[in-house]
Amino acid sequence: IEANDELVIVDQHAAHERVLYHEYTTKFQNKEGTALLFPITVALPSAQAVATLIAHQDFFADQGITFSQTGPQHLTIHASPPRLREGALDGLLIDTADFIAAHQALEPTFLRKKLNEHVHSHLACKMAVRAGDRLTVAAMTQLIQTLLETPERFMCIHGRPTMMPISKAELEKKFKRRT
Repeated sequence: IEANDELVIVDQHAAHERVLYHEYTTKFQNKEGTALLFPITVALPSAQAVATLIAHQDFFADQGITFSQTGPQHLTIHASPPRLREGALDGLLIDTADFIAAHQALEPTFLRKKLNEHVHSHLACKMAVRAGDRLTVAAMTQLIQTLLETPERFMCIHGRPTMMPISKAELEKKFKRRT
């Protein structure tokens, strides 16, 4: 985009990820899941991972994810957040079981806070447009407008820049128009 005397290059994935993360952390207390027409069965690495997730089922329901245990190492997902890319739930559940196991010594309220941050960042990353995805001009414009209204808009949740300004003077220097 062009802004003042600068060319601003926007990383659409990082920008969308930041916007989504902000929405998850500020606008949604309890998220509605979308019932799956065909429930998804997920194989987890261990029975302990399944037990960990089942113990935190209420937390996942608040995120719009409902599931039931269907085997010693299997869960069947019945609802998920809308627009989640295919295969993202498997990774989310496995990753979150590992996260809970690694942080189970935390005080329960603090663990839930950290778990919220972890799941929100995972969902934002998986639901954001990809770097190579083609967006319409209207979608690009909406993304930029929303990003500019978002706190911490200059970095995605992983610490990468969402946009990079290049001044007119810098461009002229690179093209040897100015010394």
